[in-house]
Amino acid sequence: MSRLRATREGAGLSLGQASRLLGVEVVWLSEQETQDPSATPEQFATMAKVYGCSVAWLRGETAELSAENEALLKTIEHTPDRATVREFMEMISTRDPGAPMPSTNERLAAVSRKHTLAEMAARGSTSSPEIDRTVASKRRYVQRQRQTRDHHCHWPGCTTQVPPAMWGCRAHWFRLPKVLRDRIWATYAPGQEANMSPSAEYLQVADDVQRWIREQAKP
Repeated sequence: MSRLRATREGAGLSLGQASRLLGVEVVWLSEQETQDPSATPEQFATMAKVYGCSVAWLRGETAELSAENEALLKTIEHTPDRATVREFMEMISTRDPGAPMPSTNERLAAVSRKHTLAEMAARGSTSSPEIDRTVASKRRYVQRQRQTRDHHCHWPGCTTQVPPAMWGCRAHWFRLPKVLRDRIWATYAPGQEANMSPSAEYLQVADDVQRWIREQAKP
């Protein structure tokens, strides 16, 4: 399997979904995955952004994962931040020959230290203890809120009334992929529904959610 295809599938994207996000034809993307890639530097950069990896990884400029490293990946595959997982594996696969293999926790800690809370929130990661505590606090806040005005679920076509602090009804909320739910929590600021001041990051996530619904789900 080619690295381009493996990375796309690792990001949870079908060929059609990836082509739409990249703005390319399915046939072209399939050819890139089955033949020698002819993508431009700009196209590689776009793929890296969509897939959550580095351009060097896509271009084959970093080593393929060994069987040992593939096994290590399975021990952390529950981590919602796929970009961090990929970076973690790149660090392992490109270590100096003969260097001792650090523990999984040491590797994860080294990667996590490189990212600020804001950067992880923008990615939708909830793997940081600090973010976990913040999200838990937000959940408690939202659970206490009441229906103060007309406000319905954001799922297209759903008219179920929910408190303004909530994105949507329970049924449609849990139809969203966990990575999108995590990003909503990460960028939501308690009280934004009252003063109508959501952040640019939250609005971007809201747009991404609606795009996902249009592309992959049925109302």
